[in-house]
Amino acid sequence: MSGKIVSIEHVSLDEALKIEGDISSFSDDELNRLSGTFAISGSSIRSGLENGDLVLISDTPLSPVLFRSNKSFQLLPSSLHSLHPSALNAIERRFSDGNIGKVIGSSSGTLHPALPIDTYEPEPIKQIKKTDYKQIKISDNFLKPNYPKVFAKSCSQPFGNTQACQKKESINNAFNFWGLFISSAEAMPIAAIAGSEVTLSVGATQTTSTNNKAALELTKVAGKFKDRALDNLRFSVETSPTMSFTVMLFKALQFGDETQYTEDELRNTNKAQSRIRVQLVEPIDNNIYPSVRAYHVDDSQIPVRYVSKNEQGQYSVALGATNSPIIYWSPNKNGEPVPHTTPSHDDGITFSDIWVTPLADEVNTPSTSLPIPKDNDWQDAILVFPIGSEIEPLYAVFNKPSSGLKFVPAPKGIPPLPAFPDAVKAKKKTPIQGGGGLRERWKDKKGRIYEWDSQHGNVEVYSKQGKHIGEFNHITGQQTKDADPKRKIEK
Repeated sequence: MSGKIVSIEHVSLDEALKIEGDISSFSDDELNRLSGTFAISGSSIRSGLENGDLVLISDTPLSPVLFRSNKSFQLLPSSLHSLHPSALNAIERRFSDGNIGKVIGSSSGTLHPALPIDTYEPEPIKQIKKTDYKQIKISDNFLKPNYPKVFAKSCSQPFGNTQACQKKESINNAFNFWGLFISSAEAMPIAAIAGSEVTLSVGATQTTSTNNKAALELTKVAGKFKDRALDNLRFSVETSPTMSFTVMLFKALQFGDETQYTEDELRNTNKAQSRIRVQLVEPIDNNIYPSVRAYHVDDSQIPVRYVSKNEQGQYSVALGATNSPIIYWSPNKNGEPVPHTTPSHDDGITFSDIWVTPLADEVNTPSTSLPIPKDNDWQDAILVFPIGSEIEPLYAVFNKPSSGLKFVPAPKGIPPLPAFPDAVKAKKKTPIQGGGGLRERWKDKKGRIYEWDSQHGNVEVYSKQGKHIGEFNHITGQQTKDADPKRKIEK
């Protein structure tokens, strides 16, 4: 006969009616041949058939065990006498209504029977209502975007989108960094052109050069993006001569998707939406340079200031509404280019890695975002130049003038140290106290070392062995501090 011996758990519905009930008519050798992959003896197979772990499937069973009635399986009366009760219980349990089509546990009783399957009821067919869709027109793709216009936005946003970015990213995705400029309380005032009018916004002006202010030259300490029209002008700020002032200038990237203000639109408004704003805060850990923070912002407006130009070719603009600092771009009297005193960057000073912080919400946790400054904490403005100047609008970020920030740029004259004319520029080695890079260094023919103290505006002098000699005024040569025997620097 043809057939096979299988585990009770692996019997399909099609095989249920082929279970052989008369096991006694088969010899052990026949059971061995039908066992297939079961590597056990005929007597062990017979034992498995009797306790219901195994069943014999035959194409033509001599004594069938089950018959089908009303879509369910029932035991034939003849099988009650031919099979062991354990086998009958296992077969009946396997093909009861709740277990049909499932693999169940063995007859050891260690597993609960499977739960019954719910009767499947198909969902009713939903009638789809006919909708009249607007026919797509190719010309719609050339319509102006629906988003409100902004001054600056991130390039990581989709084309035509002016929503605030929701991730931390470099400020280079929105701006070209033009420069960081600093004036110090110790800087020598320079003469500003008196009587120039500084435009604040639409319909407002202010007279400059008041008695309690002086124009201080601004030194460029960082930045690489240049503007040909401004590079040949002297940059200065008019503020209290006892205060220090810092300003950063940026140019917003233009994406050509008609989502950003044009220059004409900026000239006709006093505030402009922007999706990125920058803030200068006090230096950290006594660093001489301010800390820079940038934010993704939503529905935030930046004041627009209008730069004026007088007959002498001087540009000027007030950064605020009342008694605010005024910055100037002034030509040399002889019309020659103005050399910029941007220091070399082998001292490690860089502002190229400014990160823009995302808005704090359910996506960005407080650990990855900073609180957005309040409205009166912002110190920034969009500077719009006169028609015909060929100067694109600038984004200016500045600090509130303070007497607490002490920064004196290293001298750049020839010679740089008039009191020590033999001193020539040397490789920097000594870190600035509190961070901020390395000190400017010079050496003379005798090997003496001169280092610039940017916090006090004097020069520290050391022997060629690196021992401290004292602090001196670099112009007069007057000693301002005695030698400190504890101080020693790398030669």
